[in-house]
Amino acid sequence: PDEYVSSIDERLRLYTELDKIDTEEGIRAFEKQLRDRFGKIPGIVYELFEGLRLRWICREMGFDRVILKSDKLRCFFVENPQSPFYETPYFQKFLGFVASQGDTLGLRLKQSRKNLLVVKEGVTSLQEAHALLEELQAALSDSPQPAQQSLPA
Repeated sequence: PDEYVSSIDERLRLYTELDKIDTEEGIRAFEKQLRDRFGKIPGIVYELFEGLRLRWICREMGFDRVILKSDKLRCFFVENPQSPFYETPYFQKFLGFVASQGDTLGLRLKQSRKNLLVVKEGVTSLQEAHALLEELQAALSDSPQPAQQSLPA
């Protein structure tokens, strides 16, 4: 927030630095750096950290992007329908899981103009979205994870 880091240039630099973090240890080090330089960390910054964690798990699961809006979680798979991702055993197991247990969990597959996506209603926070995806990932854990090189960054 402006009242936490008043300089626009410094905020942009911090956002850029945050965007490069890819581990929990990195988040803890960044958090310590913020606290040392700017004092007590506002809650909204912890939301940024949770958004980063959510992005990591989405990437691991083959989601290209994620939207949480109006209590609805939308996870978009890779846009390119010719992507090798769609041929992986992981994706096939994902489809089977949603077909067999999606109704019970409130998960739906939907096709937009450009993407196949998973939709879950009633998700009210980034933490809830992250927990849901961790549970889903655990349920699929005996399948090989998608190869990172076949997924967009």
